[in-house]
Amino acid sequence: LRAVRAKIAPVAGVARMRFVTDHLDRLDALAALAHGRHEDAYLLLRRITPPGLLPRGLAWFHLPFFDFVVASLCSGRRAEAQAHVAAGRAARM
Repeated sequence: LRAVRAKIAPVAGVARMRFVTDHLDRLDALAALAHGRHEDAYLLLRRITPPGLLPRGLAWFHLPFFDFVVASLCSGRRAEAQAHVAAGRAARM
């Protein structure tokens, strides 16, 4: 994953391909969750969407939604997880 990020991220960043950079962050976060690095996962996912906010204009906001909730809970951020779930309910997810 690091090798893929090293090749793709610079080009995607310059081209402002947010879907690609967000997806790379999500993949890194999933790997961090799988290895028990919950704090790292939370920080990566927070770059995509802050707690309790479902960004408008990002059609893929639902992809990291549950990952964010899990990372928040596992890193001791219950309030952030609850805010995110509340935002999802308000959006009728």
